[in-house]
Amino acid sequence: MSIAQDVMTNLLGFADIRINGTRPWDIKVHDRRFFSRVLASGTLGFGESYMDGWWDCDALDEMCCRTIRAGLEKRFAFRLPNVWAEAAFASGFQSMTNFNREFKRIVGRSPTQFREALPKLRCAT
Repeated sequence: MSIAQDVMTNLLGFADIRINGTRPWDIKVHDRRFFSRVLASGTLGFGESYMDGWWDCDALDEMCCRTIRAGLEKRFAFRLPNVWAEAAFASGFQSMTNFNREFKRIVGRSPTQFREALPKLRCAT
């Protein structure tokens, strides 16, 4: 079991949802990339991976109700997608460590150093 799968299994456990379980509200995962995608992109990755057919659920309404009641988005602090994690996932990396190492090798800076060097953008008021 990957670390991403272990984290997702524990997170969904708060809502009494099992990975590949037999109950109607349990999630059936068809693509192992689902786990890292959700961890990288939060609720957006959860929904997009469903639309891509990476997982399904017989009782989607009940599964959603359980996640909302359990407050999973708060427990995991899902936010807007992390740009670097999205880039890593889209590039085929399964590990942020490997992505960061390769990014630094190519660009000469870590993603954090690169982001901090960008000019600050200001919203028009």
